Amino acid sequence: KSDTSFSEDSFDSAQPGSSSDYLIAIYVNAKAFVNDSSGARNVAEKVPWVGALTTAGITVGVDGNDIDLQYKLDTSGAELKEEDLPLASGAENPELQEFKEDSTGSSGIRDLARTIRFIERVAKEFDPNTEAEIDQFKLQTKDQIGMDVDEDIVDQLTGDLQMLTKTEGGGIILDPVDPARMQQTLQQLRPLIPPFLLGAGLSEFDIDESQVGESTIYSVSDGGKAIVEYGIVSGELLVAISPTTIDDLRADNLMPVAKIGPGSIISEMDVLAGIPGALRDLASRQPEPGQYADYIDLMTEIEQSFNSIRASSSTETSTKSIEGEIKLTAK
Repeated sequence: KSDTSFSEDSFDSAQPGSSSDYLIAIYVNAKAFVNDSSGARNVAEKVPWVGALTTAGITVGVDGNDIDLQYKLDTSGAELKEEDLPLASGAENPELQEFKEDSTGSSGIRDLARTIRFIERVAKEFDPNTEAEIDQFKLQTKDQIGMDVDEDIVDQLTGDLQMLTKTEGGGIILDPVDPARMQQTLQQLRPLIPPFLLGAGLSEFDIDESQVGESTIYSVSDGGKAIVEYGIVSGELLVAISPTTIDDLRADNLMPVAKIGPGSIISEMDVLAGIPGALRDLASRQPEPGQYADYIDLMTEIEQSFNSIRASSSTETSTKSIEGEIKLTAK
């Protein structure tokens, strides 16, 4: 569809940053895109941030051996409130750490609860059937295990969430609002784990509990091989993906990541790192693991090709815009 409002000034104002030193620049009339879909129009009428979105701009530039991609979603034409935003606002970073040994990167987000609530609201407004399905799921969960999805899970996620990766395995660190309540939630969730594992094709699984000091650690294994362990340790929810263990996620085995950029979402990691290892682990649990060998070999070759590239990103949100940067750097 033609954009009669398009001009050189509108193109320039849609772009992120103040520099015009870029190789590629892309302009998107986001409002026209939204208006082309009846479902999206309904969302825009009911969800203020979507209704305020006017343009999107993307630039790609080169600085020495680095490739720099910047992006901007413009909502400056409306009077939005803090509670309307899909991401936590401000330049403050979430806490971000990485493994001292064999680290391939980490990502962090501040106030994931806000984003979950925003996505739920958009999904409900886009499709009334989705609203009914979400509400039914929450009612069934409350009836079956006595857990309130919003209060016992989503409301716990307003702190910092970190995702750490290493050559093999990785983990998640969450700072819950109420660690004692989160511990109770983990116990309530246990009956839901077996059906989930069966649906994932795991038939010889075990779920064990062990007491380490004042912490209850849950371990999930399949055929005697560890998959994941998790629990509340020193007020944090730790989730370790095998072969990483809960001990690997303790503070003594981690170190802080240097500041990347402003915003509530930040990340720094090796490009494609860990994917072949994850595929090998997944294939080993299948009835005929050999049939996946060619795919794993291909991903290994791709990973080795990109092994010397580090990707860092940051995203900052305000009532006027969401702006961010992704930088690819040769190590």
